[in-house]
Amino acid sequence: LIFKKVIGGFGSLLFYGKGNTMQKITDLIRSVRLRINDSDSTGFDDSELLDYINGGIQWLHRLILRERPELIAEEEVLKTEPFTLSKKPLKILEAPEGFLVRMNGTIATTEKGSIYVRYVPDMDFLANTDDFPYHQSFVDMVVEFATIRAQLRNEFSMGDEMGIFSQLESQVVGVIQGIQSDRSDIDGYYPVRRRSDDYGGIE
Repeated sequence: LIFKKVIGGFGSLLFYGKGNTMQKITDLIRSVRLRINDSDSTGFDDSELLDYINGGIQWLHRLILRERPELIAEEEVLKTEPFTLSKKPLKILEAPEGFLVRMNGTIATTEKGSIYVRYVPDMDFLANTDDFPYHQSFVDMVVEFATIRAQLRNEFSMGDEMGIFSQLESQVVGVIQGIQSDRSDIDGYYPVRRRSDDYGGIE
């Protein structure tokens, strides 16, 4: 049995599962087509642009993970052994002391009963019909990432590509760092708080 809640957020608007953008991935594909002048779909098919958009979402996810992981954290209370998270964890923020995370997401611990885990999950590959998983403010950034990838498809200058993405990353990081979380990180906010900056161990 798993009790699961999503935490973190953009003010009162959370990233996951709240439908705060009301945009589908297909809307982002349409936006990219407009920017690259391919409205008739002769230069790029949907699957290629979908790959670029998913690349942008993964890129954004990793930036948030690096800069402000609490914004995309999920928490689960695992009540039965084996204690297995519902998603693949990228980073454990809180878990029982002396824990070990196996590659299948199982938490090994000496504690009995239920355990509380706060972690950042991996991002799944999204389909055309899926909702954009982040706040509206990040839509244009992902569209810009996908647009750059499409425009540079036939380019061979790695230096130019790295320079462009470096500028875009700086802008995105500035937005991420300016986000106010709706979750207090004051000790005592939860009855039990045990923090870890990494997996603690991988088996």
